[in-house]
Amino acid sequence: MKKTIALLLALVAALSLAACAKKEESDLSYVKEKGTLVVGITDFAPMDYKDENGEWIGFDADMAKAFAESLGVKVEFVEIDWDNKILELDAKTIDCVWNGMTLTDEVKSAMECTWAYCNNAQVVVVPKDQAELYPDKESCKDLQFAAEAGSAGAEVLAELNYKVTPVGTQADALMEVAAGTSDAAVIDSLMAAAMVGEGTGYADLTYTVSLNSEEYGVGFRKNSDLAAELNNFFSKAYQDGTMERCAETYNVQAALIEPEYCQANRQAKQRVTPSALPDRSRSEYTMDLTLLREQMPVVIQALNTGFLQTLKLFFVTLAGALPLGLLISFGSMNNFRPFSLLLHRGDEAKGFVRWLGNARPIRAFFRFIIWVVRGTPLMIQLLIIFFFPGMVLHNNWWGSGEAGRFAASAVAFIFNYACYFSEIYRGGIQSVPKGQQEAGQVLGMTKRQIFFRVTLLQMVTRIVPPMSNEIITLVKDTSLARIIALQEIIWAGQAFMKGSQGIAGAIWPLFFTAVYYLVFNGVVTVLLGRLEKKLDFFR
Repeated sequence: MKKTIALLLALVAALSLAACAKKEESDLSYVKEKGTLVVGITDFAPMDYKDENGEWIGFDADMAKAFAESLGVKVEFVEIDWDNKILELDAKTIDCVWNGMTLTDEVKSAMECTWAYCNNAQVVVVPKDQAELYPDKESCKDLQFAAEAGSAGAEVLAELNYKVTPVGTQADALMEVAAGTSDAAVIDSLMAAAMVGEGTGYADLTYTVSLNSEEYGVGFRKNSDLAAELNNFFSKAYQDGTMERCAETYNVQAALIEPEYCQANRQAKQRVTPSALPDRSRSEYTMDLTLLREQMPVVIQALNTGFLQTLKLFFVTLAGALPLGLLISFGSMNNFRPFSLLLHRGDEAKGFVRWLGNARPIRAFFRFIIWVVRGTPLMIQLLIIFFFPGMVLHNNWWGSGEAGRFAASAVAFIFNYACYFSEIYRGGIQSVPKGQQEAGQVLGMTKRQIFFRVTLLQMVTRIVPPMSNEIITLVKDTSLARIIALQEIIWAGQAFMKGSQGIAGAIWPLFFTAVYYLVFNGVVTVLLGRLEKKLDFFR
């Protein structure tokens, strides 16, 4: 056993060394060859957000489109989990992170970053009627804050030793304050100016204290030559006025940084504080939430798109897991003993020899796989399957965009549910009385005929109830795919809370999301109930 473990560790080490020794390729050539620049973003107005048609716009999004055009390639925007941004880069599922990213020490050590192109600050957001109570940092020290996990805001709060609840996005932090589950939030000042105050989805909130000053940059893979290419683009865009005109479109021109100052150690530049940012109406980003009839078609269309993704993952998983689970169950019941001849040695077959003679390696292998899959969370399996090829093997099997994320999700779900289904199959097969098989033998049936005409039919009638429970669970488990940013229906519903297609801070789309699940689960329950009744031959 120890030798086996040592060999496995040596193999892993060899693979890791081989992967690390792989020659580095030019990111610029890589992007040009595939013809697409994949940009990792989150929904973050005014830098990246969707318009009424579902198209990505914003200062960062528009600049990314212009940069891709200068390279002669197309741009593809992919929503990511912000906590996984470095994993996404290293796995080559995205080519850059361009989403109002603060240039912290952690970011600069893990990515190849451009010059800073925009000033920013982390600001405290509180209910408007409590703003006067928190005029400075000292007055905020006893508040319970919400901040995006892994963000500059969370880092600042940790340095100040303030109490903080990590949440998924900055928009989630705003929702915490609006719902009263947190006393305050810390978000980027540019986002606060766009999403908080009169004319926005958070009219009852305001921002007060500035906790720091910081800068935005774009991140690429470590040692990527695309960073230098983008720096050159920034310089030209600033000089010919392209960057200024784009910034004016989204009212962030006061926060721009001249590239020349970045080259000269960024001396003598002015950082923008929240007071310098316009407290403007966000009519260009957010629709009036009272106009429910105008919002409804937008929300329903987005939920329909997300639900189709959920349905597709559900049916693909069933189509793959049902037959694969049966094959795995056969493996877990396999009685093949390759060393059984050792047992014919009479009294000499003792101890290790007897154990080896009785060993069933095929059964042991499949039961070990089942144990591992059933004993680890599906979420971890999703992360490993999606990120492992690109990060360890330096060969991203899945490709970029939604199709690649769906393929990885489908593989993870099929394998996971096949292992669960296999145990249900095994229980159903072993529950058929042995006398049924003996009766088939007496009638002159072959083993194949006995299995398909006797055992299998009885097994199917017995496994419908437990299988139905797993299938209904699968409907809800599809939501776990959002951990690798697959945009299923819950992702679509929650987007309107964060800010999407002109709607922000709206919780009511989540109730419609629940209705989709309830209706579909109801249909599935009825169909499985009818199947169970139809297969119950003995009543």
